[in-house]
Amino acid sequence: MTEENKSIFDHSMTITGEVKCSGRVIIKGKIDGILCGSTLIVKESGWVKGEITADKVECFGHIKGNVISDLFVMRRSGYHSGTVETRELEVDPGTTVECVLQSGVVDILAEKNSVEDKNKADLSQFDLEKIRLVFVERGKCCAMDVPWSQRKELLDQALNLLQKGKRLIKVTGNRGCGKTTFLLKLAEKLPVSTKLFVISEPVGSVKDLLAIVAAGMGTLPEEGESQNELAHRIKTAAGNPGGEYKKIVLAIDDAHTMYPATIEGVIRCLTSVHGEDEASLQIILVGTEEIEGKLADTTRDYFEDETNCFLALEALTIEDTADYLRFCLHIASKIDGAVCMSLFPYETIKKLHTRSRGNMAEINQLVGKALLLAAKVGATTVLPRFL
Repeated sequence: MTEENKSIFDHSMTITGEVKCSGRVIIKGKIDGILCGSTLIVKESGWVKGEITADKVECFGHIKGNVISDLFVMRRSGYHSGTVETRELEVDPGTTVECVLQSGVVDILAEKNSVEDKNKADLSQFDLEKIRLVFVERGKCCAMDVPWSQRKELLDQALNLLQKGKRLIKVTGNRGCGKTTFLLKLAEKLPVSTKLFVISEPVGSVKDLLAIVAAGMGTLPEEGESQNELAHRIKTAAGNPGGEYKKIVLAIDDAHTMYPATIEGVIRCLTSVHGEDEASLQIILVGTEEIEGKLADTTRDYFEDETNCFLALEALTIEDTADYLRFCLHIASKIDGAVCMSLFPYETIKKLHTRSRGNMAEINQLVGKALLLAAKVGATTVLPRFL
């Protein structure tokens, strides 16, 4: 400390871990971890990666991670990616801010002398075993529920495409990324006048698939009915103005497991993407990237013309992962952002993201096991070793 109650981390310093400071702190070097203080100033040469909690944060340099403060000041030379929870925000003209902003945050440091003491006191009130249930199969939240998430944007984009009447939409993603959950959320958000049929089991022939669709629409196939007759029956039912639903959407889940001829045949029978004028159904193809090799050239041409009809459920970034955890914990026990980040420190989130590779199924599974282990040993913090 100087006579001005000021600390300086100079250019040559690199610190990894948890840093707690008082007074005015100027950062010119590199910090990777958790940083708590009163007034933190990240100079042009400064670089902070991790979690920051302070009364005031002023950024001239680089910050990557989550910031919780009463006042956050972003200078023109600064750059931040991640999440900011702040009561007051100041941004210089011409500054680029690439982060999630949340306002109305409580005064985190004023209520207690120590953030750590406050968080431990709050965390002791919560049942980790109960919180764990929000991450298991039947009770889990969804990344698409997070209001500011990329997944929410993709869901809204799919709803918009359906509203515009796009005939064919493709959704791809790796196994466990949340494709089936995407369809469930889509069904919840669709207007009551729209019916979503989901085919989740592999079907061998076009006729068999059409028969399943017809049965789901309440128009049972007749014995000896041809493929074309089935398709006509389905399209007639879908276009019936006096029917229960004004719009019918057919989603083929795990489409990559079906024969290419089956996929192409259903598209030709039920949509107008190949030039037919007849009103018909809208179709969503859902699968891994393997689906690309099962599309006919005419269907690939459609997606080249309709580039916005292709949606990709990409792996969550580390920032997405932190936001998802914060959202789930708030839903489970109304834990605020500051306490959430104490329950799951940055090092734990970093290891979680590395092990899960941003895969939703893996994240839920790893978090569930970690919370269970933490509860068994009576811990109030989910440490990296619990993963």
